[in-house]
Amino acid sequence: MNSMNREELLRLIKKKESEYEPINKLIVKFKNEIEEIIKKNSWNAEFFLGGSVAKGTDLLDSDLDFFILFHEDFNPKEVIEVLKTQYKDAVENYSEHPYITLLIDNREIDIVPAFYIEEGEKIKTSVDRTPLHVKFIKYHLSELQKDEARILKYFFKKIGVYGAESSVRGFSGYAAELLIYKFGDFDKVLGFFKNQSPPIIIDIPGISDKNYSKFQEPLVLIDPVDLNRNVTANVSIENLWTLIAASKLFSWENSEKFFNPKQRTYKVPENAIALVINCKKCKEDVVVSNLRRVAQSIINNAKIYGFKIEYFSTLFLTNSGMIVFLPESNSLGSTYLHKGPKIDRGNLEDFANKWINNLDYGPPLIIGDTIYVIAKRKFINFNDYLKREIEKLKLAGDFDRTSIKIIGPEEIEKLIKNGIIDRPLTFLL
Repeated sequence: MNSMNREELLRLIKKKESEYEPINKLIVKFKNEIEEIIKKNSWNAEFFLGGSVAKGTDLLDSDLDFFILFHEDFNPKEVIEVLKTQYKDAVENYSEHPYITLLIDNREIDIVPAFYIEEGEKIKTSVDRTPLHVKFIKYHLSELQKDEARILKYFFKKIGVYGAESSVRGFSGYAAELLIYKFGDFDKVLGFFKNQSPPIIIDIPGISDKNYSKFQEPLVLIDPVDLNRNVTANVSIENLWTLIAASKLFSWENSEKFFNPKQRTYKVPENAIALVINCKKCKEDVVVSNLRRVAQSIINNAKIYGFKIEYFSTLFLTNSGMIVFLPESNSLGSTYLHKGPKIDRGNLEDFANKWINNLDYGPPLIIGDTIYVIAKRKFINFNDYLKREIEKLKLAGDFDRTSIKIIGPEEIEKLIKNGIIDRPLTFLL
């Protein structure tokens, strides 16, 4: 089958009525428990159900988000300690302030302390807006449009651009819902993006264009409950172009390769080299975003020593993370031309004096208007360079420094079966 229609797709991605029964029981259970905690600790606060389940735009694997909304100042750390006493299996996470996460029946449940705010009131933390988002979407989207939001979210997932977290830098669920609010349905959202080039400004109804000048990101979609916020500020230029490409190529006739792409096994390139690092707190968003920062540092330093990295990817492996590098060449010549100052701008004498004891291959030479010397490379093999870099890597506390290994293609292939590309565009196949 190469195509599916809306009804077939919704049957795949939307919960049946019977599937809400255990979820509703969980919600009631946590509501009662949290309200009891609020009462016991004399907090001036209330329970609030957030997330896509509350908005009616949830997918099969959507998490549950519970909020404790405080009507007065509170100490987030103290609140978390109380919650951890009640929920002993909870893991503490951190955004602007701490929250806890539990795993029940393979479903993540977040319990988040936040401030209660009214519409138009100044927020104190970013999560304070969330209840307003829930109310906005519940009020403004029809039931049919909520299904369209589900389709758009699933589409974003399948093309690899879903998730505002730093490891993805894509579209949040709220951004998808606002796009449906603006354009009406899934097809019209794609119809808009297929003819666009960044920078793109999406005019939400009722918001004056005078608010747009302060935003410089590739895609601007202003939050209707906070006019000073761009909902798509974190969307990377690569993810935006991915959406544009997917929008150009999608049709319901070829929808199968978007919504149910074929799985294939890919080879690891012979010149691939990887770092594998065990993690202590193995949360994918934290691991991937940290390793991306590490990889960029390694690549920037590699340029100094003559190594050009054509591509890198960061992969999460349950208990570890992997950075895969594709150097243009794993081995370089023993010497290189070291560039000095331009003849009419630099101090030639200082340059010559600096190199006077390191001229094994001849005196300085002039090429064009610039002076050079032939110098010996510090690292000939990329592998040797990586060994040196490992010693001085700045790693987050979530990683076990002593576990770092450098591995080649054969070992990489044992760890990953679907190739080294971290976000493959399978819809192009």
